[in-house]
Amino acid sequence: LAIATENDRVADDKWLTYWSCFSLLYLGMISVERFVGKVPGLYTLCLAVTLYLMLPIFEGSDAVFRSILVPLFRQREALLLKDAKKLSKDMVKQ
Repeated sequence: LAIATENDRVADDKWLTYWSCFSLLYLGMISVERFVGKVPGLYTLCLAVTLYLMLPIFEGSDAVFRSILVPLFRQREALLLKDAKKLSKDMVKQ
């Protein structure tokens, strides 16, 4: 997908964010299955979370990325710098 969208950094960032969050969900699902066993409704919950992460009307992957993954890996400063750079580019365009 990244090859098809050569110059679209927004789409690349969106998909990278989605796959990062989906991998966190997948690891959580594997852990629950391994340590707890079969939980009723686990796959339904995972499907609902996947839809939340994927659908653009919710922007769930961005919310999960910013509220869970960034603090988890202590990357808040890098995210703030990236947002500042994006904001400055948007201001220059106007």
